[in-house]
Amino acid sequence: MTIAIGIKCSDGVLLACDSQSEFERGVDVKRLNQTKIYETGGAYLYAGSGITYQVRILVNNVGLQIDYETRQKGSRLSKDETESTVEQVLLSLVKHYNIDRSAILEMDDQDFFDPQVMFAGFDRDYGFYLDLLHGGGGVVEELDESVAIGSGAAYAELLFHSLFYSGITIDEAIPIAAYIIEEVKAIDPHCGGDTRIAFLAGDTNKKGQRDIKKGSCAYFVQTDTISQNIIRVKPSLDLIRGHCIPMILRGELDEDTIRSLTKNAKH
Repeated sequence: MTIAIGIKCSDGVLLACDSQSEFERGVDVKRLNQTKIYETGGAYLYAGSGITYQVRILVNNVGLQIDYETRQKGSRLSKDETESTVEQVLLSLVKHYNIDRSAILEMDDQDFFDPQVMFAGFDRDYGFYLDLLHGGGGVVEELDESVAIGSGAAYAELLFHSLFYSGITIDEAIPIAAYIIEEVKAIDPHCGGDTRIAFLAGDTNKKGQRDIKKGSCAYFVQTDTISQNIIRVKPSLDLIRGHCIPMILRGELDEDTIRSLTKNAKH
């Protein structure tokens, strides 16, 4: 079980998650500090939900195949080429673990292999993109803005509606992502441990193309970096949710008053 979120930003893509996992060893066992965000090739990020070893199998196979095809081509794969490669790897794994294994065991097709993984990549012409890999069905779904997966996804999606906005940057998304993960951890018993955040970032070059920054694949564990971001935004966001919303419902605070207090508000 987990909570993982992905946010498409104006200057890159951000992934964030908790680090609690559960597995069965005769009884259910909880483990903290579990790695759920992975990086391959210096320009691809993954965040997974589901059984840990299945996520790792998918990430390892996708990474190896992308690396092989990149070397064969002699340059980075385009978005379409990458997504085609990822889908072929997914289909191969689904066939091997679900269809072939079911036949060997003389069973109807079973979802032995069914991880959900967010995949972030970069295309020089297209820019940054975010996909959701449906392990059980072998499908790659392109995402427009943001996504949440795992047991805490519904809570995170609700917070997204309140906090996400068009044109958000990586720097702006980091404290929002940290806040959302912390709020989900506080209410979902299956989510916990350190909050972890990773992102791909880039700049626009002279030709108007989006370039990935050297060393832009940054990864934070919940140390000072994430904690400071939470401390910076949590009091204000909690005040809005716990104080301003009741005032609006009581008629003590209206739209005009809020707009007069908000800089650059859109009318």
